[in-house]
Amino acid sequence: NEGYGTIRNYFWNIHDVQPENRSTNYLGQEVYFEIPKNFNLVGDIEFIFDLSALVPAGGATFTRFVDFVGFYVFKSIELNYANTAIQDILPDQLLSDLRRKPFITERDAILENVAGDLSNADRDVLATASQELIVRIPFAWTEKSDQYISPFVLGDTLKLKVRMADASDIVQTDDNTLADPVISNLKMRCNIYHLEESEQAEIYRKSQIKGCMYLWKQTKFQKFTVPPSTGTPSPERGSTT
Repeated sequence: NEGYGTIRNYFWNIHDVQPENRSTNYLGQEVYFEIPKNFNLVGDIEFIFDLSALVPAGGATFTRFVDFVGFYVFKSIELNYANTAIQDILPDQLLSDLRRKPFITERDAILENVAGDLSNADRDVLATASQELIVRIPFAWTEKSDQYISPFVLGDTLKLKVRMADASDIVQTDDNTLADPVISNLKMRCNIYHLEESEQAEIYRKSQIKGCMYLWKQTKFQKFTVPPSTGTPSPERGSTT
């Protein structure tokens, strides 16, 4: 007796990439990241960073961050290939992407990660302590299921140029002197997928026809032999379709 089931088509992992130009404070800087070429497939990408507490000036009655500060710490995020910009993402696009999420639970999780939809009073309190923020970036390949980008087949390297906000972009206060926050420990977290050698060859073949971005199923069929004595399926090696 024979049957078919599905198995994973990849080995999933998370890889944190450090900036090329590291700093103790990324406020107002241009920061550069490189997506390593040894990754077979790259899915979601997030930026993770620490945002310091705000120390108000002596005459201020309030000092706080803007709402959705996790989005607005970025002036822009530019994806480059071979010194050519192929996608430019602005903070308003990050907010628009959030508003389109169909599930409330998903939106609530993102709101917590980016300090969003908070009242002035809540943000007054939030600014008194440092916080870690996590921002998912909606690149072209992440907005459809089973779609990835494959750096290992490319002749050049994919890079990100990230323009970070100035204090005036993210701090609200009624004092003439702005409190300067510290943006530190910035890293890019990539969801990566390692494929078996046969799938890598298929990726390379498809990339010559369709480019570096295309659909790739997360599961594949595998043939099973069912022993008549137990009825328990066991995989038959070398018989995938």
